[in-house]
Amino acid sequence: MNNTELELLLHRPESATLDFKRQFYNIDAADGNIRKRQRQEFVKDILSLANGNANVAGETAHLVIGAAETLDENGNRELFDVGGLDIKSQKLLGIVNSFCEPPLQDLWCDIVEIDNKQLLVITIPPSPYLYETTQKLETPTQTYSPYVVFVRRDENVDIASAREREAIAQLKRLRYQETQNAPPVQFGAALGALLMGSAAGNQLVKTTGKKLQ
Repeated sequence: MNNTELELLLHRPESATLDFKRQFYNIDAADGNIRKRQRQEFVKDILSLANGNANVAGETAHLVIGAAETLDENGNRELFDVGGLDIKSQKLLGIVNSFCEPPLQDLWCDIVEIDNKQLLVITIPPSPYLYETTQKLETPTQTYSPYVVFVRRDENVDIASAREREAIAQLKRLRYQETQNAPPVQFGAALGALLMGSAAGNQLVKTTGKKLQ
């Protein structure tokens, strides 16, 4: 994640694949009850982004820490510096995976500076799996039974129905397979055509850009 990519995210509304928080969850609070509820709130939010919904199944999702949840009248977000955070991806994965099945495969954590403020961007890469909780979750505002699937409806977190779970699971598998089975780019052909100055070569280069991470 770089500055340009983050700038684009900051001007988008919250959605099934994008969530904003002013500050990070208090996952290391001295008070055990607060620590438990904050960690389980984090689990809920990450799993909802990882599952998305049927419209976005198989897409990359982001949780941005250090930005207001709403846009102002000019389409901007107030930013809050979170540069003092010491966040490790493996620790966050461990917290999430102690509550879900199958285990979440990966999380990418990046500190990105915008307007002299450091923001944390957590990226949840696409996967072919639907994630279900394996035990009860107690968040600061609500308690959830085990074996639920969290999804997002725009900026809201909800529990998927049985029909929705099946639809999302099928779409995630299908779209992930489509991505993995995409034909390889014929770079040599593209380069040769480009060197010859052909229009076809120019078009190939335009359409074979590197995927953003």
